[in-house]
Amino acid sequence: MMTTSAAVLSALRARLATAGLDLFKPFNTRWYDAAVAEHIRLPVACGAHDGSGFDWTDSQGQELKDKEGSKEEGQLAVLIGNTRAIWSPFISALAQSPHPIPANPINTYVTRAVREAVASCVPSSLHPVLRFSYDLTPGRVLSFQRLAHESGLAYLHPACHLCVHPEYGPWISLRVVVVLDAPPLQGQHDKEAPMNPCSSAEETAMTEAKAVALAASERHDAEAWKLWLAMRDACTVGAQHRYTEPQVAYHYTHDLGIIESEMQRLRDDGQTEQVAGTSQLL
Repeated sequence: MMTTSAAVLSALRARLATAGLDLFKPFNTRWYDAAVAEHIRLPVACGAHDGSGFDWTDSQGQELKDKEGSKEEGQLAVLIGNTRAIWSPFISALAQSPHPIPANPINTYVTRAVREAVASCVPSSLHPVLRFSYDLTPGRVLSFQRLAHESGLAYLHPACHLCVHPEYGPWISLRVVVVLDAPPLQGQHDKEAPMNPCSSAEETAMTEAKAVALAASERHDAEAWKLWLAMRDACTVGAQHRYTEPQVAYHYTHDLGIIESEMQRLRDDGQTEQVAGTSQLL
C-alpha cells in the first residue's frame, strides 16, 4: 500500500502542478485532529460513497467519522494550495472559455481542476474525500491555517494569523485537503513542527501593521485592504515570490474587473494557447 500510495501522490502532484496548484503536502490526519476541536476535525475516508466512487463532499458525514481504527492511527491526507504560479493558467483558462466569468472564478477553477485530477489519478478504492477551504457548510468547515501548520507546510504566526512558508513566505493560498483511505506514508507517524522563518524585527513590523489595518477595517475604510497587504509585505521571507500586482489586488478585493483586464491582456499579447489540463475547466 505504501508504494501504491506514493505512486498515486506522485501522479496527483504532477497533474495539479499543470493547473498552477503547486503546493502539495502529504501528512497524517492524526496530526491535525489532535490539535483541533472535534467539530472541525477531518473526515475519515472509507467505503461509503455516493455511487460515483468519490466522496466529493462527505455527504455521509457522521458515518465517515465513526471509523474508529483510522481515527486512532490516522490516514494519509494531502493539503493542496498554490503560490503565484496559479495566476497564468487560471487567467488562460478563463480567456479560452466561451462562458461568462463565474461569480467566484478562482473557486470554480480550483474545484474543477482538483476534481478532475483526483478522478484521473486516485483509484476509487482509496475513497478520496475532498474538503475545500471556501466551503463553510456546517460539518465541513476546517481550519486550513491550522492544517498548514500541523501538516508542516507553513508556520502559522500566532499574532498575525498568517501562514508563512519557509520558501514562499506569506505568498501562498490554501485550497483543499484530500483524505485517502490509506495509512500514512512511512515516516509520517511522528510530526515535526514547522519553524518560524520570520525574524524578530519582521514580527514586530507585522504586529504593528496588523494593528493599523485592524483599526482601518473597524472604520470601514475602503482602502483597508492595502494596509492588510502592508502587514503581509512586512514579512520579507519569500519576497521574490510575491504575487503580481493584479493577483494581489484580486486576492484582496475580488474585483472581477481585474480578471477581465488580465484576460484582455492575454488576448492582446496572443498568449491564450491551451495550458495542459485546463482547457475545459470553466
